Amino acid sequence: MRSNYILQVSKMKQQNVVDEIRRNYRNNCWIDYEIYLYSNGRLIIVGSSDLSYYHNFEIIINAPSYMSGDTYWTCDPLDDFMKLKIINDNNDANIILEFYSESILQFKVIAETISLNFDTVFYYKREKLSSGERLAYWIE
Repeated sequence: MRSNYILQVSKMKQQNVVDEIRRNYRNNCWIDYEIYLYSNGRLIIVGSSDLSYYHNFEIIINAPSYMSGDTYWTCDPLDDFMKLKIINDNNDANIILEFYSESILQFKVIAETISLNFDTVFYYKREKLSSGERLAYWIE
């Protein structure tokens, strides 16, 4: 059963973040990622094994100062698909997050904080949502 909670990445070690995503996707051969929303200084990257219907985890990136790469990519969760590094520069902590597919850099972002959310977000009208489920922001 998928866990529904938010993890604050700034308090976690790099390997814990990767392990948490792998744990939730251990039965999948791939994860599709895409840029879901960028608004008010917040970037949300989502992941799922089927992004046409839903996503079931979000990487919420606050105050991104740099981003570069594709807006959609796929990776194998058993590969070295994500690298996270925390750097301190002039008393400012920044997080560098990079996504890889088959050892090729797909997306890179530098930000102040990052958190993970493992809710399921449906891209179609659905009733009787359970705890940890919601509709995409554009569904009325």
